[in-house]
Amino acid sequence: ANLWLVFSSALLAFAFVFGQTAATMFRALIMIFVTNPFGVGDWVRFGDDPVAVKIQELGLNFVVVETFWGEVIFLPVSVCLDARIYNLSRSPSLWMNATIDLDV
Repeated sequence: ANLWLVFSSALLAFAFVFGQTAATMFRALIMIFVTNPFGVGDWVRFGDDPVAVKIQELGLNFVVVETFWGEVIFLPVSVCLDARIYNLSRSPSLWMNATIDLDV
């Protein structure tokens, strides 16, 4: 009975410590392989961020993206899971809004 108490306590502690990580990794697997909202090479926006980024690499912990200016950013998968995703590459018509200031 004493061994059972030690084993169940260790299992409960393990689940408490790594439960959120395991849940996030499971959600990442579903996102990448089942729903597939974006792929490598797609231009996307996350949430209300106006900056579009190009997907460079997909992983279970991080999504590697590159901005138009060549900046490489490692986004935690949790950011991608919890944000609204705008896939500009799969949109039927891609438009760009630009403001140009001219000094005359």
